[in-house]
Amino acid sequence: MIVDKTESGADARLVNKFPSHKRMIAATKGLRLSEVYLIAAEASYPTDETAALGYLNDLVSQRDPGFAYASIGQALLDDIISERRKELAFEGNR
Repeated sequence: MIVDKTESGADARLVNKFPSHKRMIAATKGLRLSEVYLIAAEASYPTDETAALGYLNDLVSQRDPGFAYASIGQALLDDIISERRKELAFEGNR
């Protein structure tokens, strides 16, 4: 986190998720592989929970090889949404 000033001079706390960019330009959007996994998991969920769980676990295993979800039903969908929030935080994807 960076403490900076807004254009009006007020104090602001900025997220330094992309340190190579001084300022992210709102019009510049990228699609990351982790987002593709989350889209695949969410799209698979209604018809094939096994595939949805596989996509979700493929994603989280890249972050923590010892962790894996084993949820089913609504809990699986809640886990997918939770991972989306964590993975895409501060990127303008709510």
